[in-house]
Amino acid sequence: MFTVPLFFEAHSFARRYYRQQSNPHQAKQVYLNSLAVYAVDFYMQCLEVETDVEKSDS
Repeated sequence: MFTVPLFFEAHSFARRYYRQQSNPHQAKQVYLNSLAVYAVDFYMQCLEVETDVEKSDS
């Protein structure tokens, strides 16, 4: 099992996309998806795989 810390930086990243949504249900989904993107990016960095989350679709 691999645990990813979701500290302030992760939640700030997710809130940036959350605030762009007008529908509360969609905003929550975007928030959770953004946390998932952050977690995968963190894991890939641990494996020394280059990523660019700013260019992602999520």
